[in-house]
Amino acid sequence: MKPESTHHLEGNTAQENISRSSLFLVGVATTIIVLQFLAHTFISIHPIYSSETATPGNHLCNWILIALYTWRHLVLLLLAAWTGLLLRNVFPSPTRARCIILSAIAVTGLVLYNYGVLTNSWPLYFFGGCIAAAMFQGYMFNPGRTVEHHPVESAAMSVTMAIVCLGLFLLDRHRMVTVFGMMPFVYYMLLLSNSRPVQQCMASPWVKPTVIALSALSFAAAVIGLIQNHRLSFYYLLPVWSVIIQPAVVYPCILLWKRKKK
Repeated sequence: MKPESTHHLEGNTAQENISRSSLFLVGVATTIIVLQFLAHTFISIHPIYSSETATPGNHLCNWILIALYTWRHLVLLLLAAWTGLLLRNVFPSPTRARCIILSAIAVTGLVLYNYGVLTNSWPLYFFGGCIAAAMFQGYMFNPGRTVEHHPVESAAMSVTMAIVCLGLFLLDRHRMVTVFGMMPFVYYMLLLSNSRPVQQCMASPWVKPTVIALSALSFAAAVIGLIQNHRLSFYYLLPVWSVIIQPAVVYPCILLWKRKKK
C-alpha cells in the first residue's frame, strides 16, 4: 500500500474515533441536561426541618434534584470539551504560540471562576471561565499521545470526580477547590470516550438517532431555561453559555465553517 493511502486510512480512522467520542460525550451531557430539566419540572423540593415529618421519599427527591443540578454544570463542561475536539479537527496541529495563548486564556478563566467563588460564595459566577478551560482541554487532548487507561479505571475516576464535585458544591467554604474535581472529571471522560469498549458501543446504528433526539431536547431545555431565568447579568451568564455550547448551535457552525473553507 502506498504511503499516501496509509496516511488517508489513518486520517479516516482518527475521524471515526473523534465522531464516536463526540457521540459519547454529547450523549452523556444531553441525557443529564434532559433529566435535570424533567426533574426540575415534575419534582418539588421538600423542606426538611424535622426528621419526624420527613419521609425517605422526601430525602430521595431532594437528593435527585441536588445531584442533577450539580452534574448539569459538569456536563456543560463536557459539551465545552466536545467543542474543543471539533475545533481541533478544524484547526489541527496547533502551533506553540497558539498553545501558549490558549493556555493563558484557560488559566485566566479558572482564576476568574475562583474569584467569583471567593467574592460571592457561589460557584456559578464566572462559570464561563471553567467552560473556556474545558474547551481548551478538549482542544489539546490528543488520544494518540495519551497513555491508554483501562476503561473501568476511567469510568471509576469519572464517577468519583462527579461525586467529589457534588460534595464540594454543597460546602460553601470549599467551593474554591471544585476546579480540582471538575477538570479531572473532564479529562477522564475524554479518556473514557476514546476507550475501545465505548468506541465499539458508539458504532451501533441506534446511537446516532438517539443522540440527535437528546440534543434536540437538550437545546429546547436550554432555551426554556434562558427564557425563564431572571438572573442574567455580567456576573451570571450560565444560561447563555448553556445555549451557546449546545450541539444544535455548535455543530451547524462547524459545518458552515467547513463549507466556506472548501
